[in-house]
Amino acid sequence: MRNFFFLILLTAAFGIAIAPAQEKVAEGQYQMQAVAASGAPLTKPATRWTLYGKPSGGYRLESEIENQPAGIRVVQGEELTDNLTPTAIGYELYRGNQPGPTITANCDFSGGAVVCSGNSGKDRADISRPYKPGEPFWMWIEGLSSLDIAWLFGGAVNMAHLDKGKTEIAALIVSGGSGVMIGDAVNVAALEAIKKPLTVIAPDKPTPWGFRSAEELSFEFVASETMELNGTQVAVKHYASTDKKKPGSFWTTDAGLIVKLTLNGPSVVLVDYKQYKKLIPELQVEKTSSKVMENVPVLSSPH
Repeated sequence: MRNFFFLILLTAAFGIAIAPAQEKVAEGQYQMQAVAASGAPLTKPATRWTLYGKPSGGYRLESEIENQPAGIRVVQGEELTDNLTPTAIGYELYRGNQPGPTITANCDFSGGAVVCSGNSGKDRADISRPYKPGEPFWMWIEGLSSLDIAWLFGGAVNMAHLDKGKTEIAALIVSGGSGVMIGDAVNVAALEAIKKPLTVIAPDKPTPWGFRSAEELSFEFVASETMELNGTQVAVKHYASTDKKKPGSFWTTDAGLIVKLTLNGPSVVLVDYKQYKKLIPELQVEKTSSKVMENVPVLSSPH
């Protein structure tokens, strides 16, 4: 499974609750960067995200995945603690101009175990049995390549407390449920867009959820460095894989925000970053007339 993370780079809900107004804290984009055989740089937008502060504390992330097939939108949502550690991760798939999502999947792990549910149209996925993964972990819904890998991996990093030294990070693979239907919908739309004949063999209703852990990577601290962001040098901590067969490095700020991530393939780099609250001390705080977001749907636990 050496190329597991490389393939990921290439390649809600329990009931919707309405949250109070939420303050916009930061926004930015993650961009895929690589080098062609000719030496020319290759760049491609990956995600566009916004981070909101919650009145109760912590944050709410909404990240829209770029480069989706026509008529398809996928949004990754996360509930985060003050140090950007996720307590819930979910996905919403939108079709055409429909105002609401047609498929949702959400996994909550605020109670120490992962519990997933969601829906596809009027069909609701059964709530999964609690699953206790080994920590730290980053979560991947099997078959779904429409994701924000930087926020997913960054959450695992913040969960790991890497300041304490070397640690292992596992991939928690979530299968079935309504999550698999989001990946299927994206893949079918992509094939239809290129007029490729296909016979679809996929569930038309949510199936039972499944969980397994795979591909542990061990990381250790390399050095405190600086990296350019928005034309300014910012302080970052550099960590690298201890396994030469599974190379990887990442650079993160003290606030827990991934600035660059490289896992055996193209790099994911933070660009066009703006902050409305001082998360990165070297960068200025922007003024915004759009201070709050009203009536934000949030990922809620079934318990």
